Amino acid sequence: MSNLETIRKAIATTLQSVPNLRVYEYVPDAPQPPCVVIIPETIQYQQIFNGASAYQFILQTMTAAVNNSAGQTELDELIANDGERSIPAAFRARPTLDGSVQLCDLKEMRNYGTIGDAVRYYSAQLIVDVWAE
Repeated sequence: MSNLETIRKAIATTLQSVPNLRVYEYVPDAPQPPCVVIIPETIQYQQIFNGASAYQFILQTMTAAVNNSAGQTELDELIANDGERSIPAAFRARPTLDGSVQLCDLKEMRNYGTIGDAVRYYSAQLIVDVWAE
């Protein structure tokens, strides 16, 4: 049986397969890019067969915003559909998060741009849907 903590850890394990990427299971006070922060977005309880719940997570993906082209190029590598540093490719390789869930689907990227006040980051949000009992 999966719960929020076990799913978050399984997502983190999948993300750790991406080279040179810090993974935060919880929102940090001062993230160190390049990194991904795993943020639970929604839970729909008992939404599919056998009473499984549907979870949605935001993967807040961040790179340093000190050099326009370098930071954006690194972000582009992380959100690309394929490649050695592709987050989507890492999820396609583990559709059940190594057996932790029934199914995991990285479905879209949104909000590409900059975030932060005192410290700015290039950022994009990757949306992950997870179905688990």
